[in-house]
Amino acid sequence: MTPPRSRVLVVDDDPDALHFLQAHLEQAGYEVLTATDGCEALHVLLDQGCQIVVTDLAMPSMDGLALCRAIRTHEGIPFVYVVVVAEQPQAENQLIQAFEAGADGFLVKPLRPGAVIARLRGGERVLRVHSDLERQNREVHRTNAELAVANTRLEDAYAELRRLATRDELTGLTNRWDILRQLESAWGDNTGDANAITCISLDLDHFKNVNDTYGHAAGDAVLRETAKTLLRTTRENERVARFGGEEFLILLKNTTESDGSILASRLRLAVESQGVEFRGHTLGITVSLGVATRTPGMKSPDDLLRAADEALYAAKYQGRNRICLASTLNAHLRSRFDTGVVQSPSPPQDLVHPGTERPARILVVEPSSAFRERCGMLDSEGCEVQFSSLDDPIEGLDPSSAPDVVLLPLVEPASRWIAAAECLKYRDLTAETPLMLVADCIRPEVAQHAIEIHADDLAVADMSPQELLFRVKRLVKDRLKFQSLTAAEIERGVQKRVMNGLFEFARQLVACRTMKAVIQHTIHTLSNVTQCRRVSALLPDPSKELLVVAGSTGTIGRQLAGMSLPVNGSIPGEVFQDGVPLIINRPEDLPESLRPSDLLMLGEPPFVCIPMIEEHATLGVLIGGFRRDGKPFAGTDLEYVDLIANDAAAAVRKHQVVRSREEARDAIVFALAKLAEHRDSDTGHHVERVTKFSAVLARELHESSSYSGLIDDRFIRDLERAAPLHDIGKVAIPDSILNKPGRLTDEEMQAMRTHTAIGAHTIQEVVDLVPHAGFLKMAVEIARSHHEWFNGNGYPDGTRGREIPLSARVVAVADVYDALTSRRVYKEPVPHAEALRIITEASGTQFDPELVKALRRREKTFERLARVLSDDTEAEQLSSIDRRIWRRSHTADSGASVPLSQTT
Repeated sequence: MTPPRSRVLVVDDDPDALHFLQAHLEQAGYEVLTATDGCEALHVLLDQGCQIVVTDLAMPSMDGLALCRAIRTHEGIPFVYVVVVAEQPQAENQLIQAFEAGADGFLVKPLRPGAVIARLRGGERVLRVHSDLERQNREVHRTNAELAVANTRLEDAYAELRRLATRDELTGLTNRWDILRQLESAWGDNTGDANAITCISLDLDHFKNVNDTYGHAAGDAVLRETAKTLLRTTRENERVARFGGEEFLILLKNTTESDGSILASRLRLAVESQGVEFRGHTLGITVSLGVATRTPGMKSPDDLLRAADEALYAAKYQGRNRICLASTLNAHLRSRFDTGVVQSPSPPQDLVHPGTERPARILVVEPSSAFRERCGMLDSEGCEVQFSSLDDPIEGLDPSSAPDVVLLPLVEPASRWIAAAECLKYRDLTAETPLMLVADCIRPEVAQHAIEIHADDLAVADMSPQELLFRVKRLVKDRLKFQSLTAAEIERGVQKRVMNGLFEFARQLVACRTMKAVIQHTIHTLSNVTQCRRVSALLPDPSKELLVVAGSTGTIGRQLAGMSLPVNGSIPGEVFQDGVPLIINRPEDLPESLRPSDLLMLGEPPFVCIPMIEEHATLGVLIGGFRRDGKPFAGTDLEYVDLIANDAAAAVRKHQVVRSREEARDAIVFALAKLAEHRDSDTGHHVERVTKFSAVLARELHESSSYSGLIDDRFIRDLERAAPLHDIGKVAIPDSILNKPGRLTDEEMQAMRTHTAIGAHTIQEVVDLVPHAGFLKMAVEIARSHHEWFNGNGYPDGTRGREIPLSARVVAVADVYDALTSRRVYKEPVPHAEALRIITEASGTQFDPELVKALRRREKTFERLARVLSDDTEAEQLSSIDRRIWRRSHTADSGASVPLSQTT
């Protein structure tokens, strides 16, 4: 059934012309209203409404230009597609005035019914696009309003999360994460000795004895009272933080090491003199302190913290309850080390397990000969050093004695060490063992892999033996602290880690600019919060018949990328359709309908498959499995998973709405370009071909020429949107010129050349209204300058060389190649090789030589695109009117070779 046509208002003071158009339009199926001048037309529009207005320019009372302006400015009239009709002698002068007044189309008398109907059909396409855009904009406004409400709620939650994330629960002091952030900020603000930064690392002496003798409640009381003493003894600008366990850190800005030493002395005496009352006992407390100040040789805050920690260890080594300055530490180390070997064969106290006095076990996986020598430092310190194979890193290890630290040097190919790292992190024997990665150099991809596998440290292979020893001590210390924690302390630590992770996740989602970034942050957070070794995110394809893996963690997970599952007939598909989470904690709970593809995606229980739902619509599915601790999903675990899925769904919907808005905008631009192309009835797929040719040239320049620095992804994206508008100015060219077979006269060629300036002027008016639309600015350049010549002999401005905008130079080559290889009313197409020869001969005169070289490098791509998008295959689909024009263009008597000046 043919859809009803639009309601059209015909405005003309000539009764014959009015009745002529009314009769033909009604015959074509349109509902036609009439008016004899602009005033009457406005009354009709306000009373009855019309989608399209066809108005004569010359009328009494209110002429066509005044009517256009009234329509565009009247608040009571919605969007109307306006076509103005002018007399032939004044057409060229009135064209620009009509478009400035708000006209959408232009016709010249005497009118041909076919041309009028074709223009109205083009207007109907624009009206449909405009209607779709308005509907999408309403949807965007509604979504934005809901997001604003949600953001307000999130801000309140984030404020509370931030308070929890930056404060130590037990002492109320700044926590480790926040003090490191403050140190990072101070490091960037202070660059010279005049603005020095000093750190004091403070550790309670024999704190474990307090816990062992009086219990952990006494230990908590000692930590709280010590924190109060530190706060009372320091000034407001001296930041005190609990760094972990019984260790505190004091950050001092604009303070020298001498001033830091004075404060450290006050702190030591204040803690020593305080005493802590606990259940009738007075507990005497002492502390050891290390003081370090930023020096020119320090490159990062880690260097300053390392110096303070080394000074603290030296203070403990010298007998505790004392202060050590980092500036005196080198002499102290020289007294302990001789060519990198510890003089004393007995291991230091911080490398010995309390109670058993067992030395720390260090596992080194397949080291190079140079790194094996560095590990001699650990052996000489009394550690038990064991080496293993990269293929099976825990082979030969005693199942009852897990290593305290694992060192994993990175080798090529990367897949080998990544597999070894995942094996160490996922096997029960080494799952909780600190892992240090050792690389020849720390590249971004190495750091990213370290984050993904949850490594505990990352260092360069050529570090000094002393630095290796220091790093291992820190990891052993963390390992021993973890082993000494109670279940309640471990739970508090887990909750704090989860809260920090959720806070950071919410912050990252706000900053995400792409859907890929949203998915990456989502799966990374879900993996960290739930301790799942494999997490996958699945999104539906456009047909919503398949779920496609948009992102996944782990070695096997990366192999799943791009894999798809049917919505009908798979477990994730059922979750997507029903919107109901699936939690499987035991193998016996697996559904009977489980397929091999489901098992590959879900893994072994326990696992969870949860839908991402926003506004009652399921947008995707999250899958988490292979938990490190093997515990079932329950309670707070499911609350965390649900929170992450909801936040991710909101972010996914936001990016989908933005993408829909951009697609609608591009559709309008393309529709406008096709309107211009419709005038030129034999150009077929010209717009599509020129756009694709231009994009191919731009990518080639980006990869291989001197223009690579000027071309990025944004340039190519804008070029693909702007290139379709290169000939928009042709709407102003009379049909007698535009579709004339054979050569144009000088006067006709001059008229044809005006389309460049007209097109640029028309687009510039839109740019003035939307100044941030970058691709429209490029479209102005292309519309005006794509007929400029490299030697300055082009039009309309005679610009030469690289003064011609790069985008216009690209489109110029693409446009002429298409003009040469396509059939026109004035010429037959030339073969690809002949077109290439003609363009090559014009290198340096008409075309940029770099672009000609790029064309020759990608000539096979051009030839394939020209064949695939050829107009000849569509001759049978043309209307009767278009078919006559098509035949005329195919039988026109024109030469085999067409001068480039005629390829307009």
